[in-house]
Amino acid sequence: MTRAGDATPDHCGIGMPDGSDCPNPAEVKLADGSGAAAWSCAEHADEVLVSARGVFIASDEPDGLTAFLAARGRQPDGTLNPRSS
Repeated sequence: MTRAGDATPDHCGIGMPDGSDCPNPAEVKLADGSGAAAWSCAEHADEVLVSARGVFIASDEPDGLTAFLAARGRQPDGTLNPRSS
């Protein structure tokens, strides 16, 4: 089940060192440059950010990278936005 209005899962997807599920709520979306992403509790987010190379905090917010690029007339793939008349 997800929270109303977003795709945040109810629980951390990182899991415990023994492979069991983490019961804590998901709070932070983590991602890496390859496109892999996972929702994490705050405690596991700290662990992942320190332990895994190239991982960063990601956001699905509408004012993210897509909006920044659009303000420069670009799309996420680097191409120019079509001009509107």
